[in-house]
Amino acid sequence: MTATDSAQKGGPLRVRAVGEQAVVESLHTLYGLTSRLTLDGVGAAPVLEASRWEAAGLYVDEMSMPCRFSFEVDEFPMFAVTYLESGRIETRSGGLGVNAGPGQAWAPCDPGAGYQGRLDTMDARTVSLPVDRLRAAAGYPPDDETPLHLHALMPLTAVLHERWGAMVRYADEVVSGGRVAPLVADTVARLVAVTALDVFPSSFAPPGPGGRGPGAVGPAAVRRAVDHIHDHAARALTLADLAQAAGVTGRALQYGFARHLNTSPMAYLRRVRLERAHAELAVAEHGDGTTVAAVAARWGWTNPSHFTAAYRRAYVTAPSRTLHDDALPLSTMRTPGTGRAPVSKGPRGERR
Repeated sequence: MTATDSAQKGGPLRVRAVGEQAVVESLHTLYGLTSRLTLDGVGAAPVLEASRWEAAGLYVDEMSMPCRFSFEVDEFPMFAVTYLESGRIETRSGGLGVNAGPGQAWAPCDPGAGYQGRLDTMDARTVSLPVDRLRAAAGYPPDDETPLHLHALMPLTAVLHERWGAMVRYADEVVSGGRVAPLVADTVARLVAVTALDVFPSSFAPPGPGGRGPGAVGPAAVRRAVDHIHDHAARALTLADLAQAAGVTGRALQYGFARHLNTSPMAYLRRVRLERAHAELAVAEHGDGTTVAAVAARWGWTNPSHFTAAYRRAYVTAPSRTLHDDALPLSTMRTPGTGRAPVSKGPRGERR
């Protein structure tokens, strides 16, 4: 028996499956995979219960499988990581193997590869996302098809396991809280992608700037990225998007921002969004329904308290005061930068 889709609008997709065929069909629906399941002789049929939330191409699944069985998956198309709350799982993919228990994270395989293993009464949270999200987070251009190869199916230290667990809990909390603002969803998906690149050893590293050292990217390229940020701050933007607008690689653009603006491209984007949120709060009128939390979410802050802290650092006042105190003139506030940031010319003029 399989039941799905208990809530259509903003709610989770719920799945319950009992029996080998139903579990196979449900896993195929959830992850787009082909698989074969075989019972391991324990005598209990496989059972799957799952709740799924989705935001900006990121899937967060709370999954319970109170059974034991062996499995074989022919192809897994996405990048996925499971954090075990209880139970154990053993898997092998190519020359890599893992035996994971409570408090540990594991990735089943390289995207597009297969794997096989054994599961024992698992309760877990699984986060999965398209491989393109990882490439974009690393700064690869959209047409780059560089494959991802994991060097291990688990993080190498307990600290990295816990870091991933904290990220999964955070993503679960944000996306399961109801309808998520578009920029908040994009922020969470990007944080998951960046964390995955940091905690899993792999061949998937941001490309270097063609052998050129830091600072080789001139102010003209940085200016193009800055203009793109100001023109499209309300849209979901990745490092790859900004690098494409600038005409350089993601790593090269990071070098250029560090040299000419003493910041990173994504930090600059966050600063501009803070300015937009400040302007929105400053012009709001009493009774028009504007709230600090809504403005923060609209401009990509997943946590209102984090927004308030950033706002205080930039404007030396609380966002609620900007919203409600008509007597506070804008000219008294310290802003993180108005308009487009100045980009100095190099010693030989503007370079690419």
